[in-house]
Amino acid sequence: MNIFEIVKMEPNITRKSIQEKMSLSRIRTVQLLKEVEKKGFIKRKVSKKVHGFAVANTQPLAIRNFQDIKNVLKKEFNIKISYANTKKHLEKNDLPFKGFADYSLKELENRGLLQLRIDSVQTSPLIRIMGFIFGDGHITNNRQRIIFTGNEIALREVKKDLRKLGFEGSPIAHKTLRNTIRGREFVGTTTFFHVDSKPFALLLEFLGAPIGDKIVTPYQVPEVVANGNRLIKREFLRALFGCEGYSPKIKKKNFEAVTVRMHKSSELRKNMEEFFDQISQLLLEFDVDSYAHIEPLGYVRKDGKRPECHSLILGSSNENLFKFFSRVGYAFEKEKIQKARLAGEYLRHKAYCLQQQKN
Repeated sequence: MNIFEIVKMEPNITRKSIQEKMSLSRIRTVQLLKEVEKKGFIKRKVSKKVHGFAVANTQPLAIRNFQDIKNVLKKEFNIKISYANTKKHLEKNDLPFKGFADYSLKELENRGLLQLRIDSVQTSPLIRIMGFIFGDGHITNNRQRIIFTGNEIALREVKKDLRKLGFEGSPIAHKTLRNTIRGREFVGTTTFFHVDSKPFALLLEFLGAPIGDKIVTPYQVPEVVANGNRLIKREFLRALFGCEGYSPKIKKKNFEAVTVRMHKSSELRKNMEEFFDQISQLLLEFDVDSYAHIEPLGYVRKDGKRPECHSLILGSSNENLFKFFSRVGYAFEKEKIQKARLAGEYLRHKAYCLQQQKN
């Protein structure tokens, strides 16, 4: 059953109902509705911000094969054309891409992002970019812009990965931000750049990257990562820890535990617990132990949401941290990467010295 038939059977049906009946994504449903509405077959009615749809007076034509197309051309334009010529022109491979879906696919295909393999040059950069989105990245709700924030050195490294995927992005910029929490005003500077590419944003969404405000948006470890090989899992973890993970730090001659902290609305606590459990399972594949901790932040956002701070803490034993530094580590943040390498070598040497003392 097509969209026109569904709308004809249920006048003033909503977009959500159409989406459920068609078993399509929200994006694809909106695209099809716009196309059918543009052709004049259905009309939109807006009531209290709810969009309903009903059939218009114009009746669509059923075009199932080349013969139907030939008959329509003859009737509409009074053109005499043979069946063979109709078929010949429609089977040409140089027909222009007109729909947005076709345009998106062609854009991604031109950048070599549609048929990636594990050993493709773009695979690791794409997974790292996706991991960055879970941390310091943001895809706007309209899927038009992808924003990357962080320190300038890290953002330059992000740009290197984006160039491997065929994207450049805007120049790196700085902006002063002001915010008031519990009566106290905070002033800071954010460093960022953006990439305006809806096809790329849709690709990241398709792979499992979150859209919009991550504090109020449920998400999980993407299936492409969860079902991927160790390289895929490692690159995703490196990007996430590069954004959100604490840098290696020594206190009283021992390394402190490495922690990832992320904020989530209290009503999505279960979702965040599941997400950190998935991250813990990925870390276990590299023999790295971790545990989660939750604490309230004590303030209410303008939208009434109460964020909580969720922490994933790596066990602070020398052996556990050595495995993390040497087998996983960080991406993008050069300072963290250098410290992790030094820390890994220090712990390797320390373990050797302790073993020598036992012998």
